[in-house]
Amino acid sequence: MNTEIFLLINNIAGRWPLLDLSMIFFAEYLMYAMILGVLVMLVKNFDRWRNMGIIAIGSALVARGAVA
Repeated sequence: MNTEIFLLINNIAGRWPLLDLSMIFFAEYLMYAMILGVLVMLVKNFDRWRNMGIIAIGSALVARGAVA
C-alpha cells in the first residue's frame, strides 16, 4: 500500500505545472508566511495575542528543526 501511494503521488509530478508550483510553495515557504501572519497579529494587538504568538512561533521553529 505504501508503494502504491508513493507511485501515485510521484506519477503526478511534472504533469501540472500549477500543482507543482503550489506544492513547492507549501513545502518551502508556507511556514514563513504563517510566521509572518502571527507576527502581524502580535504587532497589531500585542497584549491580546502575546501568549498565542509566542507559542505559535516557538512550535513552528521546533517543528521545522525536527523535520529538517
